[in-house]
Amino acid sequence: QLLISYRDLPRTYEKYGYLYSEKPPIETTDQNATLQGQTASLRIMSQNTHSLSQISSDLRVMPPGWIEQLRQAAMRVNSKLLMDAIADIPTSQRHLANALTHLVKNCRFEEIVTLTQPPEK
Repeated sequence: QLLISYRDLPRTYEKYGYLYSEKPPIETTDQNATLQGQTASLRIMSQNTHSLSQISSDLRVMPPGWIEQLRQAAMRVNSKLLMDAIADIPTSQRHLANALTHLVKNCRFEEIVTLTQPPEK
């Protein structure tokens, strides 16, 4: 059994090629890059997404049967069915397809269910 006193830790670490420091580690360049990447991702997401009210408005141009199909797929949390339905959106409504794809890829199924609720009578 190997026992090392606290005083011997720096020498033991150095012996095996490690640096020893009693100070907490500082943030490394990799950590900075990760944080910057996350910030950039959030910025890109906000630029690429429509507001939910805009998506709701855009959905009105789609046939009621298609909207119900989208709703059922979201209620089943079935990404494949959702993406299949999104593939049926006309190219003239590309912005709607992009917004719905963003919701699916970010697992925001509840929002799709809410957006596709039939209007109250």
